[in-house]
Amino acid sequence: MNMAPDKIMHFLGGAAIAAMVALGATWAGLPATTALMLAAAAAALAGAAKEVLDALGFGRVEFADFAWTVAGAIPVGVLWLVMG
Repeated sequence: MNMAPDKIMHFLGGAAIAAMVALGATWAGLPATTALMLAAAAAALAGAAKEVLDALGFGRVEFADFAWTVAGAIPVGVLWLVMG
């Protein structure tokens, strides 16, 4: 499967944001499930914010970009739960 480079960047960006938020929330003493919910929400917010910027003329609005950004949080969540 060939994935467009911008979709890979959205995925990696979402994963990085989710990982940082999950780590910060865990360091703050929040339970793992709460940390992961915050991480997923942060990735979704970042994806939505990027699409708003695109809509304002800084790029092309694509739902797939938003979806790939949010999807980046999924492997972070799985690894976070598995590694405990």
